[in-house]
Amino acid sequence: MNARSTTPTPATPPSGDSPRASADAGVYTSSVSRMTPRKLPRNTRVDPARLSLVIERRRKERMEQLALHLNVSSAAFLEAMIDHLDDVLDVRGVPSWWPAPEKKDGELDMPSP
Repeated sequence: MNARSTTPTPATPPSGDSPRASADAGVYTSSVSRMTPRKLPRNTRVDPARLSLVIERRRKERMEQLALHLNVSSAAFLEAMIDHLDDVLDVRGVPSWWPAPEKKDGELDMPSP
């Protein structure tokens, strides 16, 4: 067996509270090339737009951890999450995991056509 010890790739990404959750800790794989997230090829976006949001650092780091675990860029991961939302929206356009918003004045609890 090889004298060098390697860190195996975890089956699931570490949680945000885990001491292994640091994005720069290099715990995802022993291969440096696999730690570099895959990005979409240059000039393949049809209508690119820069996204500038201010969010809690721990949530940004968690998104980066998940993207790194999947070996994609944070942008590609965010786009996939947004695309996935269409699968979990109810008839009012609210994700199934989001608290139900209050009905507007005069709105009935019926699906729209």
